[in-house]
Amino acid sequence: YHDYDYGITVTQPLFNYGAFQQYKQILSQTSLSEKKLLQAQQDLIYRVSLVYFETLMARDEIRLLRVQKASINEQLIESEARYDVGLISITDVNEAQTKAAMIDAQIIAAIQRLKIKKRQIESLTGELPNKIKGINSAVSFVAISDMMEDWISLATENNLELKIMEDEIKIADREIDVRRSDHYPTVDAIASRSRNWDKGGFPYGALQNEGIRSFSDVLGVQINIPIFSGGYTSSRVREAQKLKLKTAEDAEYLKRQVELKVREHYLNLQANFAEIEAYQQALDSATVQVESTQLAFQEGLRNSVEVLISQQVLFNAQRDLLKSRYNYLMNIISLKLSVGILAQQDLEEINRYLSSE
Repeated sequence: YHDYDYGITVTQPLFNYGAFQQYKQILSQTSLSEKKLLQAQQDLIYRVSLVYFETLMARDEIRLLRVQKASINEQLIESEARYDVGLISITDVNEAQTKAAMIDAQIIAAIQRLKIKKRQIESLTGELPNKIKGINSAVSFVAISDMMEDWISLATENNLELKIMEDEIKIADREIDVRRSDHYPTVDAIASRSRNWDKGGFPYGALQNEGIRSFSDVLGVQINIPIFSGGYTSSRVREAQKLKLKTAEDAEYLKRQVELKVREHYLNLQANFAEIEAYQQALDSATVQVESTQLAFQEGLRNSVEVLISQQVLFNAQRDLLKSRYNYLMNIISLKLSVGILAQQDLEEINRYLSSE
């Protein structure tokens, strides 16, 4: 006894509201993924810039400490010479020696920080930096020109976190429609073809026969109408609506946080610019103070401690000026990151403030 049977069925949806909403949901998910990729790129630019400026600050601190150490050594030599002829006490010499030893310890710590910062750059870029650029003293820093509200408006339109949340809301909204679609009918066009050959049970002898062949071709429309699901579908719809509401509330909170960040970075930029001018004036004054104190020391009107103090004030002014400049550049990057417009060309713009050393 032999029986052969084969067939094929093709189904083409004509109306499936849930599938259509899932398609639109996938489009939103694709858009979300693209924005997350761009967000990761901007975050990488920010992190590399941050550790780069920290590296520059560590290197400049070493340079300033070495300059200060050279000045202290000169002061120590002069103090020892004046002590030998009885013009000053041993206390002045000891003070200079102590200060020199402290600077040596600070230099060792600063060198270690620089090594760590360079390794952090290597972990982000895959390359260990050898020659890096520092602040170009010939370039003038200018105050930010746009108003704060302009930056906030720009952030509302371009901030990637906000745009990601917009896609999250769209996805949550589509999920409501997907779940609600279980209430709706579906319509499918169906085409099928089948073949059957029943050869029968007598293949030999007088009762031998060819069997029975049957053919079937069907073309039609199939409609599925959900009748009752025991409240399951309605419950899932309400759940999706609550999730969308939570996502919308999270988006509103995030918007306020983004505005706060933009205001913070904008105000920091204004403060940094004022600090640059103030520290520049402090540096000029400290330079004059060191010169006058050293001259007074040579004439016996000041002691070694006062000279060392004036040198420390000069070092602090130099360090604070450099730090305020780096903070200004970093806050430019932070502001553009918060707004959502940070790009490679921004680094090229920052690069004009730097010079090869």
